[in-house]
Amino acid sequence: RLPSPLRCACLHSPSDYVLRAVSGVRASDLESALLMLPFGDALRLLGYLPTWLRDGGGGATAETSTRVSVLLLRLHHVQLVATPAARTTLLALRASLRGAVQGLKDTAGFNLAGLRHLQRLARERTGVMGDLADTLLPAKRALART
Repeated sequence: RLPSPLRCACLHSPSDYVLRAVSGVRASDLESALLMLPFGDALRLLGYLPTWLRDGGGGATAETSTRVSVLLLRLHHVQLVATPAARTTLLALRASLRGAVQGLKDTAGFNLAGLRHLQRLARERTGVMGDLADTLLPAKRALART
């Protein structure tokens, strides 16, 4: 089924259309959809992945591209190794994926460091409040008894 001309006007290239279509598939259905993809189309899809990663789009694009590439490489490994034309596609994909995955790792590490810092601040605040409560509660109880 062809997309409407109005929908095509919003997208810049066929790669954008394929990215939107792949991103619209639920993660649980993605493997099933890629299983039904013939090798030629899988190779063509692998060719789009470096473009998606290079053009950006944030972590969602990198995550989708990584998931698609891992599934397709696992499914079509024997055919990809035996096809000389796939070598250039795979080399471009390797270079693009390394940078994208490193960026995701850096973001995750930064977020983890921020969470640890917030946890340490929260622990310090409750520690101060806990010490204060330990000091004031006995005094308050003593006043209540008199």
